[in-house]
Amino acid sequence: MKITRFSLLAAPWLWLAFASTPAAAAAQAAPAIEQWHGPYGGFPTLTTQVLRGSDAWNGFWKQVGRDAPRALDPAREMAVAVFIGERRTGGYVVSVVSAGTASGHFVVVYHEQAPGPDQFVTEALTTPWVVAVVPLSTQPVVFQAAAK
Repeated sequence: MKITRFSLLAAPWLWLAFASTPAAAAAQAAPAIEQWHGPYGGFPTLTTQVLRGSDAWNGFWKQVGRDAPRALDPAREMAVAVFIGERRTGGYVVSVVSAGTASGHFVVVYHEQAPGPDQFVTEALTTPWVVAVVPLSTQPVVFQAAAK
């Protein structure tokens, strides 16, 4: 019982100690990328898209058969989409890891995760995709697969 009380009393101090470390500050500084994923509605081959404006945003959501989760602010943001192509089973997930300016380009880095060997998956063809909202940029957009 004394240990429980001590750990409950110590928990806020441990959190405060971690929150002041450089690693915690870096984790707090990098904003999360707002993104959505799906297993169907993509293209049979690797395809990327830059969605600038409300018409492109709403057209994307019609293509994947869903309602847009929110409105896009075309004065401040755009969206980028990655369709990783046809896969023989379910369980594949694609995500945007980072997006930002580098060497005169707006670089979007994405990662494909395959299902694990013991994971139960849908035994059907899928076409996984991800769409992410990023800051508006007029620079050329370059898509890169993350190193494995």
